[in-house]
Amino acid sequence: MIRFKNGCSINFDVSWAINGDPTPNHQAWLYGTKAGCSVSPCVVYGEDAGYLTDNMPNGGSSWDFSNIFSLEIRHFLDCVQGKCQPLSPASDGVAVQKMLNGIYDSGKAGKEILL
Repeated sequence: MIRFKNGCSINFDVSWAINGDPTPNHQAWLYGTKAGCSVSPCVVYGEDAGYLTDNMPNGGSSWDFSNIFSLEIRHFLDCVQGKCQPLSPASDGVAVQKMLNGIYDSGKAGKEILL
């Protein structure tokens, strides 16, 4: 669990191996106080006029991950050639690495740590 200065928190439940369906399936869920979503299939869960909703922005189909690495490499090359700016700046990577280091440090210390 990571708690941020603004009061938000994030919980992670990750695994590189699981007792489940062995077929490739990229799964991610996000939950907030006003809405939530799943990635595959893409569904946004919320509320409208007091009723629960589930909206499928792309028709409910699963995201196509078949060429995700070629798209990532293409974007990298475009950035190197000055055609565009990185979608994720280096500062984002530094922030994520600090969080990852904090998770390991917290595990070693057996207590919550402050970054």
